[in-house]
Parts: sequence; structure tokens; C-alpha cells
Amino acid sequence: MNRKTIIIFLLVGIFFYFLNLIQMSFLSFFKFPLWQINFSILLTIVICLLEESQKLIGIFCAFWTGLFLDLYFGSNLFGIFTISFLLLSVIIKLALYKYVKLSPWQWLSKIQS
Repeated sequence: MNRKTIIIFLLVGIFFYFLNLIQMSFLSFFKFPLWQINFSILLTIVICLLEESQKLIGIFCAFWTGLFLDLYFGSNLFGIFTISFLLLSVIIKLALYKYVKLSPWQWLSKIQS
């Protein structure tokens, strides 16, 4: 891994840390009648869908989202969210690479260039 990839990995981790902190502390008071939106999961899926299939930002987002969900929700099997989100992002990227060609957002392609 080169230096730029490591910096992007850490910056994505810091961003998702603050996103999960806001989700757990502030947004938990605003509950809808049947469900509650988890913005880190939603953002991870959107980034995986909209970036190029060869880029790594979606996988970084999936790792950090799963890790913080494991830390905050405290399941019996630590790492189950991390593994499931990594598998989900890899499946999305493989399906998009083989079957669908979407145009990525301009700012996502500039980050990894």
C-alpha cells in the first residue's frame, strides 16, 4: 500500500467515527414509528454503488461501518458486522464490475486518482 491509500483509509475511518458518534448520540432521539435510519450503512451502500468498481473507498467504508457497529452495538460475536459489510461491499463491487456500468461521481474518482 502506498502512503496516499493509508491516508485515505484513516480519513474515511475518522469520518465514519464522527458519523456513528452523531448517529448514536444525537440522532437516536429522533425515532420514526417503525424504523430508525442508520446513515453509516446507507452511506456505505451508496458509495459502493456509485464509485468505480476498481476503487477501494467503498471497501474502506464497509470496514469502518462494520467495525463501529460491532463496537457500539456489542454483539456476542465481535466482527460479524465487519465481515458481513465487507462481504456485501465485495459482492456489490463484483456485480457492478461484471454486469453494470454506472458512471461514478466525479469527486469519488478524483480522490483515488
